Amino acid sequence: MARIRTLKPGFFKSRSLAKLPRDARLTFAGMWCEADDHGRGIADARLLKGAIWPLDDDVTFLHVSAHVDMLAATGHIRLYQIDDEAYYEVVKWEQHQAAAYRRGEAKYPPVSAGQEIETLGSRGSVQESATGTQSSAGTGNREQGTGKHISRSTSSTEAFEDFQLDEPLIDPTYVIGSDDDPKFCEFWAAVPKKDGKDDARAAWAKHVQGKGTYKGQPIKQTDPDVIIAGMLAYAERVRRDGTERKHIKMAEGWINGRRWEDEQHPEPRPMQGAGSSIWD
Repeated sequence: MARIRTLKPGFFKSRSLAKLPRDARLTFAGMWCEADDHGRGIADARLLKGAIWPLDDDVTFLHVSAHVDMLAATGHIRLYQIDDEAYYEVVKWEQHQAAAYRRGEAKYPPVSAGQEIETLGSRGSVQESATGTQSSAGTGNREQGTGKHISRSTSSTEAFEDFQLDEPLIDPTYVIGSDDDPKFCEFWAAVPKKDGKDDARAAWAKHVQGKGTYKGQPIKQTDPDVIIAGMLAYAERVRRDGTERKHIKMAEGWINGRRWEDEQHPEPRPMQGAGSSIWD
């Protein structure tokens, strides 16, 4: 059962959180409520969707999975696996919650008892994402992306240091298509067949920036939210139709073929920046 938590005013002024989509921030707040008294919870996007977004039909567990992946990538939570179960732990939990109540016994094991992972994958949990990317013990090395620099996240300790406002928490550069690119992370979380990630990075960078050619034709620049919406629609269709894995399109070919145009009205789902939330 979720408990009442303390949410400091600085939560809304955090520069690190401000770099994330608004919906990801609300998911993060909801994960605080779902966590045990030691800041740990089950990292299953389907359960989190039901607990945090029960009345929002336009938010699916794929969206929540992307939120969780982004929170892990920016150092706000740690993801780890024990056997076939995935868990999360809120970074610096004690500094923000210890004074609010008398902590009870931990319901879930600590990070040290398992193996850290980088992402849940599009199915939303370890046992449901056998083809998803998992890291070895520790966070491991981040894969390099392709394209120009936009922003790169700092270490987990810097990213959540008491919500400080007087020091920058996010480096102003990241590589489009890297694991520090929040839009690519959101896209990759939705991909139902997680093969050929490096090729998908290159295709993503070209189409988001409108650079290069494909089959002799110049590539048109496309809003990343349009691509994400199309992939979410495609992933849902694959799930609904029970498509065999061998018939699911690879992400690179799907992007290069502009397959988001095949889906029915894949509207962009802006989630970041002023006036871009689905609440607006």
